[in-house]
Amino acid sequence: MTDLPEIVRSPEALRAARQALGLSADGLARMLRVDDDACIRRWEAGVSAIPGPVTVVMEAAMNYLAKRTEIARLLEMTGKDADQAAVLSILRSVDDGLETLMRLPPVKEAAREAHWYHLWRQPPKYTLPEKDDWSVAGELSLAGALVYFEKHVGSSGGLLLCDHVDLAAEFILEKRELLRAPPGTALGFRAGKSLQKYHVKRRS
Repeated sequence: MTDLPEIVRSPEALRAARQALGLSADGLARMLRVDDDACIRRWEAGVSAIPGPVTVVMEAAMNYLAKRTEIARLLEMTGKDADQAAVLSILRSVDDGLETLMRLPPVKEAAREAHWYHLWRQPPKYTLPEKDDWSVAGELSLAGALVYFEKHVGSSGGLLLCDHVDLAAEFILEKRELLRAPPGTALGFRAGKSLQKYHVKRRS
């Protein structure tokens, strides 16, 4: 097997990771729940930046695949039945994790699972050049949105959803519907109705 990329943050690494998973551009688009393979081709060509959440998912997939390869190698070397059974059990758990990560949704549901996320500071600082609100369209999960916002907020320790309403939380995160924008607009999507709001704080 070709060496697996541990870091998937360049067009070449993304292409290598996709090929290692045995996926076409369309297959990877479905796995990542993006509209079509055009996004994948733009990322692999270097035309568009690879979104942070995509990097997280692909690096996790490569980690699973690397572990699977190593465990399979150990399984071939193992002589004792007891050891072999234990290694085989671990291999199955890794396979389950990789299968879950790569599970493809029905085609009609692929785009419906993406949302528009909006994060804002409360109260705002109004201190330039610092920003007080950020938005990202097309994220697939709260975890993915938090990864994106962590980089833009400048939170080295990460962001954390509060377990309950916390008026002392520094940020509010809003999850909204993702709608297609009218033809001719700069962005291909726009925010729809609000679905849920969360209080967010920095990890201590």
